[in-house]
Amino acid sequence: MFDSFIYSLSAVAPIIFMIVLGNLLSRKMLSQSFFDVCDTLVYKLALPVFVFCKLASADLSDLPDSSLIFYCIAIILSAFIIISIFAHFLLPREKRGAFVHGSFRANFSIIGFVLADTMLSSTGVVALACVTPFVLIISNVLAVTTLTLNAPREKQVSFGRFLLTLIKNIATTPLIIGVLVSLPFMIFGIKIPQIAMNSLGYLADIATPLALLSLGAINTHGEKYKIIPAAAVATAIKLILVPTAYILTAILLGFRGDALAVVLILGASPTAVTSYVMTKKMHGDGELARQIVLFTTVLCSFTIFIFAFILKYLQLI
Repeated sequence: MFDSFIYSLSAVAPIIFMIVLGNLLSRKMLSQSFFDVCDTLVYKLALPVFVFCKLASADLSDLPDSSLIFYCIAIILSAFIIISIFAHFLLPREKRGAFVHGSFRANFSIIGFVLADTMLSSTGVVALACVTPFVLIISNVLAVTTLTLNAPREKQVSFGRFLLTLIKNIATTPLIIGVLVSLPFMIFGIKIPQIAMNSLGYLADIATPLALLSLGAINTHGEKYKIIPAAAVATAIKLILVPTAYILTAILLGFRGDALAVVLILGASPTAVTSYVMTKKMHGDGELARQIVLFTTVLCSFTIFIFAFILKYLQLI
């Protein structure tokens, strides 16, 4: 039990430390504009380089079984459909898009690689990197779908405009571009000079620390005590119901070890910060989206710890 406790604590301690530090720095030392620049640097450059380095240097034998990728796509789609049905009957139209988006979309690309350092083997990290583009694509498709369908009637767009928005979001996602650029190196075994890998490695290494600092700098002032009930429900769905469903289904299907840990990371990660930006841009309920991101980010360390502890104690990961 002690080993399980240390394993779980090691997984979440860096997240807690960096998020708290980011919050303190945002209050005492650094401006919000600094963290906005950090977000841009991480999203557009550091994380794509990180993924490129992991995949370009990977051996084809390290790639995950395709069943893990298909499972992740299927379970995200299933969660989206169930949450959408729930929201349709219980929430007004103007809140549905933000609620559904915040309940299913995970901050997989940031929290995932933080957890990978302590929870996964080197092969597991490659598996997570391979799963990431598929998660990003399906998440983008479903996000644009729910926000378009639930937009105010006067803001709704034609199917053609919807399709163009969808294609643009996918084609311009930096992480997906990073994966595509790495494929020739991985498939044909092209070796990148060590001096180039060392240089890229410095850039890749700043991705997760800066990302976590920015997560901690999410604005917690102002209306933090005026909790929207829908945000509390979405938080419970995202951090408890979704990971429980993902993990139990994966166990029943026979996933163990690194594969099950990847599923845990996918399910238990907090809501992606980009969901707030996208929701506002597409005329959804921005305040509801902001609260979901805030609550899931603050509370995710505790729920990840519990899930990791249980799975490690049962010797499933």
